[in-house]
Amino acid sequence: MVLPFTDVSSDHWAYQALLNLAGTYSCLSGYPDGTFRGEATVTRYEFSAGMDACMGVLTGPMEQRQGEDRQAVEALIESMQQSLDELRQVGGESTDSP
Repeated sequence: MVLPFTDVSSDHWAYQALLNLAGTYSCLSGYPDGTFRGEATVTRYEFSAGMDACMGVLTGPMEQRQGEDRQAVEALIESMQQSLDELRQVGGESTDSP
């Protein structure tokens, strides 16, 4: 599999992580011009959108997971939800889920 971002070389230290998030999990996308812009500042909106996409990927197949895998995923989801709640508080938004 090849990373879809034109501005990330295969020898970059974050290449494998980006490959997993964009390719394997399909929860990370770049900009319309095909770039990732890894050095750019990320807004809270962009971070939240990316985290939400990854949480959706993790929670979707939850019913298929069992045992330790399921516990690990549930712990990760809880941690991500707490991070989102903290971001909402910093941004002045309610932490109540819609």
